[in-house]
Amino acid sequence: MSVLKVLIVGTGNIAKVHAEALLANPSAKMVAVYDNNKALAEQFARQFNIPKVCADIDEAVALDFDVVHVLTPPIMYIMRRHCRFCSLVAKLLLKKLVGVSTQECAEMQAIAEAAGTLTAVNQNFMYSPAYLNLKRDIEAGKLGPVRFVDYVYEAPLKQLAARQFGHWMFCQPVNILLEQAVHPLSQIVDFVGNVEKCDAQAAQGTEISPGVVLYTQLQATLQCQQAPVNFRFHVGSKFPACRMTVYCDDGIAIADMFTNQYFQVKRTTYLDAADGFLSAAKSAGQLFATGAGNLINYALAMVKLKSRSDPFYLGMKGSIDEIYSAFTSGEIA
Repeated sequence: MSVLKVLIVGTGNIAKVHAEALLANPSAKMVAVYDNNKALAEQFARQFNIPKVCADIDEAVALDFDVVHVLTPPIMYIMRRHCRFCSLVAKLLLKKLVGVSTQECAEMQAIAEAAGTLTAVNQNFMYSPAYLNLKRDIEAGKLGPVRFVDYVYEAPLKQLAARQFGHWMFCQPVNILLEQAVHPLSQIVDFVGNVEKCDAQAAQGTEISPGVVLYTQLQATLQCQQAPVNFRFHVGSKFPACRMTVYCDDGIAIADMFTNQYFQVKRTTYLDAADGFLSAAKSAGQLFATGAGNLINYALAMVKLKSRSDPFYLGMKGSIDEIYSAFTSGEIA
């Protein structure tokens, strides 16, 4: 098996999760890390046993590598610098977002295509274990045709709680959607197809700096290719929930990505009174099994008897593993 030499660009929290996933992937070997803050790059290199550290982009592009992970904010001047990697490397992995406009994304894509660079965008939510379980059962026809989808995304936001309003996601009203709403929307589009019509209403915004308004809540009705979707988006909430509920002819499938729980509500062949009990018992059993499994996996990981198995990491690892499988085969879907 050929091993791809990897350059990591950026040393933030997402870069650390990428590095953990790469350490578990036999097709990848991190050979260098680049960050314009050399102290952060050196700390990152020590943590993940990376031999080469760069704080200068000219030095970074001159290195010998096969794949670049670009894990920085989608600010235009950074994007333009990273376009240099598109023309120099055979394989490029970008975290979302690629850009903040269609024009930026098209520019990056054109440069990559002209250079013959295989480019992939990491969407870790599409590999959430709970979502994959739901998708598998629906595709297998276990609950019949899909009629309607309800998606609730209620997420705490530490940058908002800490009033870090200098963060990129707070610079423009649309940025919070580009940074956060892309996660649930990636699952919605993957599950029921592209959005053909959208009717959205935002809650009243709050001015967080002169002339800059932050909208933390949004309610939208989406008409997608295969089914309608009701979408609730809220960041800064006190109780976290990321729940997709799929209504089908023969039952309901429910997946919560934050708690890594998946269960179904189905009818039985018995009388209504018995049906209600048996249906509830089966759903409760599914919840108990997933909850117990999550607890056991966490405990084993804490005592180093099992690798990390929280849903965020597993989603990231699943996405990166899929991308590297495509890289080694030479095909990106």
